Amino acid sequence: MGAITCAPERDYAYIGYIRMHRMDALDPKAPEYVLLRARDDGIAPALLEIRDELKGYIEDVLATPFKEGRMLKRFHFNQYCELRAVEILDDEYNVVKTVRQGEDWRPFIGEEKEAET
Repeated sequence: MGAITCAPERDYAYIGYIRMHRMDALDPKAPEYVLLRARDDGIAPALLEIRDELKGYIEDVLATPFKEGRMLKRFHFNQYCELRAVEILDDEYNVVKTVRQGEDWRPFIGEEKEAET
């Protein structure tokens, strides 16, 4: 018998905003999801599962009063619709920050300017 090889994980991207964050308050181990919406109504929404440190980032970015919470984002996910990374985009669609599993996401964009004043 030959060795079994796994197919490489695919990377898909969706540009948009978080419309809804779903979590089960009664079961903290239950999967959490985000529903994304694009800037264009002609693009279907996407439902992605969030895990590990990205759960904390999603909760924090939805609650932050800083600019990053309102900025356009590119969500990277695999073929199983599991969120892998988030890129925060400026007005020209350039990546200004990337959040990945196991990395710190603080300070938020706009947080430093607030602290200085």
